[in-house]
Amino acid sequence: MEEGRYMDVIYCWRRQNNEVSEYTTCLFPLALCEFFKPERLHLFVTAEADRHSHCREIERAVGRRLNKVLISDGNSEEQLWEIFQKVTDTVQAGSEVVFDITHGFRSLPLVVFLAVAYLCQVKQIKLHRVVYGNFEARDKETNRAPVFDLTSFVVLLDWLTGVKTLRQRDDAEQLADLLSSRHSSCWSNDSPLAEDIKPRQLEKLSGALRKLSYALQLSRPVEVMKQAGQLKKKLVEARPEVEQLSKPFAVLLQDIETEYNPYALPQPSRLTKENLSLQLALIQRYASRGLAMQAVSLAREWLVSFVMLEQDPEHWLSIDGRRPVESKLSSGAQKLQSGPEHMPQQPQGTGLKTEQPLSKEILNAWGEISQLRNDIDHCGLRENPRPTGSIMKAVKRLPEKLQNLLG
Repeated sequence: MEEGRYMDVIYCWRRQNNEVSEYTTCLFPLALCEFFKPERLHLFVTAEADRHSHCREIERAVGRRLNKVLISDGNSEEQLWEIFQKVTDTVQAGSEVVFDITHGFRSLPLVVFLAVAYLCQVKQIKLHRVVYGNFEARDKETNRAPVFDLTSFVVLLDWLTGVKTLRQRDDAEQLADLLSSRHSSCWSNDSPLAEDIKPRQLEKLSGALRKLSYALQLSRPVEVMKQAGQLKKKLVEARPEVEQLSKPFAVLLQDIETEYNPYALPQPSRLTKENLSLQLALIQRYASRGLAMQAVSLAREWLVSFVMLEQDPEHWLSIDGRRPVESKLSSGAQKLQSGPEHMPQQPQGTGLKTEQPLSKEILNAWGEISQLRNDIDHCGLRENPRPTGSIMKAVKRLPEKLQNLLG
């Protein structure tokens, strides 16, 4: 600055097609108007900045397009929240916006960044760009200063949200969407990437992640094992592209491999003890994440499969094979509840290869899970429904009880 004025500099904005636009000024908002041609310029200024000649220059140059918004100095947490509120109140829902933080003072750029992320979610704005004219990075010989595109750092907050939902609920929808969006942007007409650098695997990785997520959410263990194997393969194939073109996801690669590779099973349709162990790990996963419906639904089917491992493993995915086992479990649990003297005799003609008696531990587990399932499936629409807290506690105890059966 010279006598309280900024120095003139040639701001250089590199567009996506690699064309460079230049504009000479000491005030970046004027360069922004030249580069992006906004219909409206909202200028947030403190009382001191409003008295400066710089503000008069912007007013004269921008004219009626200018909307000047007075803000405090941001000297307290309360003032920072007031600034945040003014930014969010000024931007109209659904509008396309370019944010400039070049002349932001102290912590204001951070406040604006967070306001941008908030507006994207709450007001569904279309974020065109977040830019910063970096005067300090200018070439002193040519007096040219680069304009940084910081938009991807705002999108990073979307990646953080995606990571959170994945870890809390195994919901990969947002991460898959972000990968797919990155793939599409790399292939857009204005992408600066050379043909040989453009991605071929990001969209495939997105699809594999999405399919595994759906299988997890719908409690489909065979599909989970199958899709975990597919994702394992796609992670290897896409790794070079991810590390080069999708850096936020690159940080997650190791975590995703650690989380989901263990569920990959080469023959998921074959009933084995290993298969049951992986299903039990899924039940534990659901229970620990508070996904009661998934945990209880899979626990019920797990017990049927557990019995069929010894009695009829070849037909464990057949309705005709599972139905007799379900009937045997239900009748046995009912009679056990009525008293030992009512324990069932071995049923005839059930289609099972061997008619082995079911232990009290199995029948007790079936009875408890059946009650839990009814409590959940009927949505509490009955007299004296079981308290939700009691249901959640019972769900969390399920994995240990089933593990004791598996041994």
